[in-house]
Amino acid sequence: MLGTFVAAIVFFGSERLMRDELPRLIPGGELSAVRAPRMRVRTRMLVAFQLLGLLPLAVLSMAALTRADALRTADAATAAAIIHNLNLVIIVLALGGVVVSVALALLVAASVARPLSEVQAAMAQVQRGGLDARCGVVSNDEIGAVAEGFNAMVRGLREREGRSARHLAFELAAAERHWTFVERGT
Repeated sequence: MLGTFVAAIVFFGSERLMRDELPRLIPGGELSAVRAPRMRVRTRMLVAFQLLGLLPLAVLSMAALTRADALRTADAATAAAIIHNLNLVIIVLALGGVVVSVALALLVAASVARPLSEVQAAMAQVQRGGLDARCGVVSNDEIGAVAEGFNAMVRGLREREGRSARHLAFELAAAERHWTFVERGT
């Protein structure tokens, strides 16, 4: 059980570290163009919740069942030792499970909340008129797709605003020429 928890913590921890490095590795932020295996957010959550809930329960159940089975043939002194051992196993598994589960839950929550908070902040910046907003694309899952799509949307808004500004400048110049001509003609 400990090995599985350590593997999960290493996975989510390294994913957390990689999220900081991805914008430097892929500066354009077009992570969808990179051919790589993708782990959906749903899959990541299901695996994490199974590790948090099912695995500790299974290990605890197996420990209780093996000791209960040993009680059937044990004398009184051995039975007392088995029960004492079972109590220790339950306490160690419960405390260790709580500590590791909290660490894993924090890593999983951060893997979703942190990038979404960045997208939310960038959306607020655009709402205030800041078309230079950009989200770091830090994963190749749905959250990364949202950030990449947001960046493409803002890029499109900037391009449209630039075209509108050029068109307006052209129209103003034409109107100015027209009024200059009208003023000279009278």
